[in-house]
Amino acid sequence: MWNSRRRIGRSAGWKTSEASRRILYIYCALWYNIPMKHTEMSETSNREMITISRAEYEAMQAQLDAQRAELAEQNQKLDAKTAELAEQNQQLEAKSAELA
Repeated sequence: MWNSRRRIGRSAGWKTSEASRRILYIYCALWYNIPMKHTEMSETSNREMITISRAEYEAMQAQLDAQRAELAEQNQKLDAKTAELAEQNQQLEAKSAELA
């Protein structure tokens, strides 16, 4: 019952004290500043840019293209080996079915 009277009193023109306003101001400042500071830190730590020459860039691109070609070749070899192993597996299953 005491809480209900207090709520009614607040809704009917209750004014905050100076201490309450200060606390509210601090909470608002923290609520805004803490997430914003984390955003600023993550942006600055992720934005490390360097400048390289055009020749260095083209050399890196050529190296990357060579690695991609090598990976594609290895992928084809792996696919061929997988198909070969699947065929051998079918042959072994056929032989085991004959023996059973």
